[in-house]
Amino acid sequence: MSRPNYVCRICSEHFTRKYSAYRHNSNIHNGRSEIVPYIEYMVGRSSGRYLASDPSWHRKQRQLQVNRSYPSDNRVIADSSFRPETLLQPLPAALPNSQTTIQQKLEELRILAAKFSFPEDARKILEWANIRLRQGDEGLLNDKLEQFRMLDRQGWLPI
Repeated sequence: MSRPNYVCRICSEHFTRKYSAYRHNSNIHNGRSEIVPYIEYMVGRSSGRYLASDPSWHRKQRQLQVNRSYPSDNRVIADSSFRPETLLQPLPAALPNSQTTIQQKLEELRILAAKFSFPEDARKILEWANIRLRQGDEGLLNDKLEQFRMLDRQGWLPI
């Protein structure tokens, strides 16, 4: 594999060709991302300017978005990771104090996501956090809260 020359600022996916990076930006992020040179990205990561991200998360988000839009040629792209039963499960039974803490964390995540993300991305982050909470997993909620808190502490300007 060749050495990466460009990186997507939002999802950290790397590319060897500039046109591939810009095609990715328009197809996956609707042109809202910034494509940066690899060396600039690495310096930004070490200084805390760019946060690490998993490119597959954005790919799955795009697949879900395509599934909902139903293309005009009647193709439907299946997403095997979607489980409708997870949407119907109630939040796990918890002590009243921990339930209040989860609600407080969700409210803080809603505020910070609205401050530092595009509205569509903020909605998706909250949606995924709720799905994972119904499965009994607070990991995504805590990870995203920590990322946004770090941006807030570092004085990043809101979108």
